[in-house]
Amino acid sequence: KYRAGATDLLTVLDSQRTQYAAEDSAQQAQLSRLTATIGLYKSLGGGWQRTTDATDTKLPAGTYLVEASANTL
Repeated sequence: KYRAGATDLLTVLDSQRTQYAAEDSAQQAQLSRLTATIGLYKSLGGGWQRTTDATDTKLPAGTYLVEASANTL
C-alpha cells in the first residue's frame, strides 16, 4: 500500500511497531513457559546432568538430560 501510495510512512511504521511488540510478547510468553517447566522439573526432584562423554553415540556432547530422582517415584 505504501509503495502504491495508498498509505503514508507513519502508518507503515506504526504497523511494524505493533507487529514487533506482538512478536516480543510471544517470545516473552515462551520464555515464561520454559522457565516454569524448568521450575516444575526442579520441584519434582528431577536433575539436570550434563553428558561429559564425548563418545556417547545417542546424544551429542554437551546435551542436557532430565532424569527423575528415585525419591520422586
